[in-house]
Amino acid sequence: MASSTFADGPGGALARIDLQNARGGVHGHPIKLVVADDGSNPTQVVTATEDLVEDKGAVGVIMDGAFGYAAANFTHAHGVPVTTDCPCGPEFSQLPYTNLFSYTGGGSPTIFHGLMYTNTIDAKFLKEIGVTKLAGLGYGISAASQDSVKLLYGAIKKVGGISSCYTNYSIPFGAVDFTAAALQIKSAGCNGVVGSFVDDSDVAQLSPPEWCMRDSPT
Repeated sequence: MASSTFADGPGGALARIDLQNARGGVHGHPIKLVVADDGSNPTQVVTATEDLVEDKGAVGVIMDGAFGYAAANFTHAHGVPVTTDCPCGPEFSQLPYTNLFSYTGGGSPTIFHGLMYTNTIDAKFLKEIGVTKLAGLGYGISAASQDSVKLLYGAIKKVGGISSCYTNYSIPFGAVDFTAAALQIKSAGCNGVVGSFVDDSDVAQLSPPEWCMRDSPT
């Protein structure tokens, strides 16, 4: 479901691994990349991780997706370090999970001792472009998707001048049909929308039927 966002992950990882191997690997040992598909499913994340570690001898895991938290108990118990672009789940900020690492940067929230801290960059940008009523959409299956919208809501309160007008935290993972949500957003008089999605949903959200958004604020 999230392949549109993460399908190129193995290629990117392999490029960096090849560079390291050309320099002699790690302490003289070459690095081998073994790829597994988590199917955008927390249960399959655990199964795939167990297979990588127990059957294929993986000594480290790159979680390129939103459901890496599901395998936190297993990887911690086996002392396997995990790096990810999405610290999605409280495990990434709680003890005893000292084996979980995030390389996410930019404007993402910072997690420290179980608390999430956000910045106001996105909120200030929305205000600068004239947004006064903001709609927020998140995946029903992903607490991280919902949390990122909630963090932005907190940021717009700090900035001021923007109110929330419509919230929907039950969007199906990987959804590409936003007609119903767009109608409700229009009815609520919103003039800005934020969604925390994978690429397919991002593109679909930006491209609702013309008749649906006609005469709505921009």
